[in-house]
Amino acid sequence: MADCDLCAEVVIQNCENIYRTCGDSTCACGKLERLNRRVSEAEDLLQNLYHQRHDLMPTLKLNVVHPSIIHRMPVEISTNIFALCLDFCTPLDLGAVCQAWRNLVWSTPSLWASIDLSFGPFLTPSHIDITQEWLERARGLPLWITFSIRGGFRDHWWQRLYPLVDLLSDHAWHWYFLDLDCLPGPLLHRFSDLEHTSSTLRRFSLKGSGSSPTSLNIRNFRAEFLRLEDPNFDLADLCWTDVTEIRAVLALNQILRAFELAPRVTICAFEVNKCIEDFTRTTPFLHPFVQSLVLQSGSSLQGQGLSLVFKQLLNGITLPALERLTIEVDSDQTNADMRRIDTGSALCNLLIRSACTLKELSISGLSLTNGNIIQIARTHPSLTKLSLFSSIATAWDANYLLSILPNEPLLPSLECFTFDSGRAPFPWDLLPGLFLPFALGTALAQRPLRLVDISCDCSTIPKIGSDIMQQLATFASTMELKMQVRSGERSNRKIDLLEKYIEEMDAVA
Repeated sequence: MADCDLCAEVVIQNCENIYRTCGDSTCACGKLERLNRRVSEAEDLLQNLYHQRHDLMPTLKLNVVHPSIIHRMPVEISTNIFALCLDFCTPLDLGAVCQAWRNLVWSTPSLWASIDLSFGPFLTPSHIDITQEWLERARGLPLWITFSIRGGFRDHWWQRLYPLVDLLSDHAWHWYFLDLDCLPGPLLHRFSDLEHTSSTLRRFSLKGSGSSPTSLNIRNFRAEFLRLEDPNFDLADLCWTDVTEIRAVLALNQILRAFELAPRVTICAFEVNKCIEDFTRTTPFLHPFVQSLVLQSGSSLQGQGLSLVFKQLLNGITLPALERLTIEVDSDQTNADMRRIDTGSALCNLLIRSACTLKELSISGLSLTNGNIIQIARTHPSLTKLSLFSSIATAWDANYLLSILPNEPLLPSLECFTFDSGRAPFPWDLLPGLFLPFALGTALAQRPLRLVDISCDCSTIPKIGSDIMQQLATFASTMELKMQVRSGERSNRKIDLLEKYIEEMDAVA
């Protein structure tokens, strides 16, 4: 027997004519004839089975008897799988796979509750029709809307988006997240919730185009999260009553104004993009609830102007609830002239004036002195995380800090210490003093360190005594210790000195 190459059916080779029979039923010829008859009967039965199998194939191909896995799953699980797919495809893509998927997707409102709208000059009426159908399928669920345009503002083509904006405004009553990115002023102004007495909008993000003053007709929402990046925006256009988190790119005076407008804010992250030369404030504004503050330098600020704006900002606020403070200055914006502006004293005065229980402090590129660092360490024993990143503007070094730590009860609660000395050499011989017990009152105490991360730039790998490395290796057995040096023209090669030492010791052993 052999298999057919096309249908895989068994083809029986008929050997009936190989031997001729004599017709005598008593000899072997009679037995052969009887076998031939039985073979013929078996062939008829086998062909009948083939026909039955052939008739069943269309049913199997349509998954009528055995549906696919997605068809056999409970609807709740299928919709959850579809929801995970929305990161890389749309509900329209899912519905185009087959009729069963389409029925499931079209009947699941949660899959339509998020919509990302990005249009260019080739806008057609069908885009608006599709958007309307999309919003209707959400069936009143809280909407996550991202709206942006591409292709510039030439010829005012974006005016054809007015019907689309009006359509979105009709659904303002169930906005939850609204992200408006680089829209021209007139189009932005057309967004409105004035026809609705209430709104579910809780997260609002606005990035202006910078081409014209920005104003909003959105008044009823009670956003908890705000993201703002628009130099022409009037902060008073928003309702700040329920805001608990704000992330914004603003000028100095706008940042201080935001503190005044948001009585319940607890988390703030600001990028300062403008210095006010004649700015004066006699009394710092006290905000009782801010717990986390991040201050970053905008690309338009350089040198002394950069230091001045940070000094003005630090002198303009008092934050008694502050627990986490991060100040980041881009190294490309720093220079030695920044040391002429005493930002270190402004930072120390803010922390002393606030009398806060500071737990985390991260300073990068800000002009501080050794005295500023020690003063902060002395006045804030509550610090559990300290990160210091050096730059050309800094006037402190690791030698001074590490030489004092073994002798004074500074930073008794410190758990995580990150230090980047930049191009300045790091005093590796003093590092063990960070881990040694120190006198705290009448008893000895030890810092509860979990992570120490030290890094610097070096043209050559530094030489560290074996006794020092042995001490550090002992400390590393109970915590995470990183000792990284960067070498090369662009400091893109990293070597961990402790790992290198341990590998060498293992090789010797």
